Amino acid sequence: MSLKELYQSYRRFCEDEGYRACGSRTFSSRLTNAGFNSERKEYGKVFYLIQK
Repeated sequence: MSLKELYQSYRRFCEDEGYRACGSRTFSSRLTNAGFNSERKEYGKVFYLIQK
């Protein structure tokens, strides 16, 4: 899933549930720190939602 799509879903979730969303860089860093693999593609960064 592209980082852009994943971040948009996260933002919508936060808005719907009344949470304050973090920025996209922080979101990306948190996914990486949580053990999710990422890869840069021609169309942007992609995260694989299977933990290491």
